[in-house]
Amino acid sequence: MAVFVTWFDYILVGIICFSFIMGFMKGFIQVLIWIITWCAAITCSVLFANDLTAYFSTFITGYPTLVHWASVLIVFVGVLLLGQLAGMVFGSIALLGRSMSNYLLGGVCGILRGLLLVVIINSIILNTPIANEGWFQNSSIVAYLSVPDAWLAGQLKTIFSQMMNQAMTLGSQAVSSITSGAQGLGSNVSSMLPSNWQLPGK
Repeated sequence: MAVFVTWFDYILVGIICFSFIMGFMKGFIQVLIWIITWCAAITCSVLFANDLTAYFSTFITGYPTLVHWASVLIVFVGVLLLGQLAGMVFGSIALLGRSMSNYLLGGVCGILRGLLLVVIINSIILNTPIANEGWFQNSSIVAYLSVPDAWLAGQLKTIFSQMMNQAMTLGSQAVSSITSGAQGLGSNVSSMLPSNWQLPGK
């Protein structure tokens, strides 16, 4: 019995192997900083996004969900940029030098990073119609990742649902504004015309 059933299994394994190779080449410090940075970005987004949302809400009103997720994105990207800068600094210092242990530990962290990316990819697919495809349903690796995938997919589903509801609300508001404006323009034009005016041909 083959360990990998579908071509999607080979892609996921390829992602993990590629992450291992890159981790081995970059070394332990840079890969560890990458993992810490992503964990810190997610944590800071949860802890501080509400404070930033409250600040932006004093200037932007009527779109609470969009303001909230914009705040989450700002905090997330900001922490990633700081982590990238830290990675460049510590990478140049090379605290562990060019020893083999540095490269091996980098490879181990690279595997962890690859697993994290695979979980994120699978969780995103679970929120799309692609999840019903045979190559995804029959994937042996996806079966092993069912627990973390289900949790993260639920979180993403909540986020997507809130964003779609907000988008529909904005669309309804835009249509209402356009309709009201058109009605107001029609009323103004009607008031400017003579009371006995008729369209030509009537």
